[in-house]
Amino acid sequence: MGLGCTRLNAKMAWVRDDPATLLLTLIESGFVDRPAASLSAEFPTAVGYLRQSGALRPSSTLKTVCCRACDKDHDAMVEFDRDGKARHFCPEAGWVDDSDDDLATLRLDPEWLLDWLERAFSVLPPSRRRVLPTDRIWYVGEALLGKTSITILFSRGFVRPAEFSAKLAQAPPSEIGIVLTTAAEMPTELLAVHGYGAVNLREILHAKTDGLVIDRARFAGFVRAFARKAGRSMAGRGGRPSTATLIREVFQSRRARALPYRSKSAEAKEIITGWAAYHPDTDPPGESTIRRHLAKPD
Repeated sequence: MGLGCTRLNAKMAWVRDDPATLLLTLIESGFVDRPAASLSAEFPTAVGYLRQSGALRPSSTLKTVCCRACDKDHDAMVEFDRDGKARHFCPEAGWVDDSDDDLATLRLDPEWLLDWLERAFSVLPPSRRRVLPTDRIWYVGEALLGKTSITILFSRGFVRPAEFSAKLAQAPPSEIGIVLTTAAEMPTELLAVHGYGAVNLREILHAKTDGLVIDRARFAGFVRAFARKAGRSMAGRGGRPSTATLIREVFQSRRARALPYRSKSAEAKEIITGWAAYHPDTDPPGESTIRRHLAKPD
């Protein structure tokens, strides 16, 4: 399998050695085999992280390598000597031995990616594992954002508008539709016609020491912004409780955790700061509104 000497570098020269950045770049460029040695040399931290997580898995053995014995960066066919040892011929250096590591490849696992998307966005069971008939648009599933049902699709890179429209029509959203994307630009007006908004994974994906995580508060903010622009309700099928009820829920949760209640103003600020953890599908009320619904501290 010939992967070419410059193909990886030309496409990924700008990528930082960051697991989230590398993952999104690999998703964009496809689920193909990549030379493990050169990928690891360029992105040692990110590759180690993604291999540990299971995102990158060993794949096929290279039949063509990029010669590093000279400064020409040329492709060379792998051959085997009488003892079965791999080697390639370089016009300048002659026969060059190739180790198992030189011939190894890594591939981004699409099954891992779908599993991770389901976990990261807390997709509700049952898992339908339905990939729409294209390798660029996937159905992820249904999730709850507070009391609001979110239909989540995943779009890998650029998709032609006509193809997008046809696939969106196959998955009408239950309440709010969100297309997670890696593309810099999306046909937002087309998406809106079908009840969908776009959220770029680059805006909400972070690599932490304990794994890849989604900034849920930021994701919720994007969803709320889309809902307001589209004039869609995020009340949920059971109806949205009053502002006073929502405030009391947060207040009582804080008391259950034995957090200090020093003053109305301080408490209102803390409630606003932690609002998204309790009611991600609604914007927090203003500080003065919260104060009006608080009893005086003891």
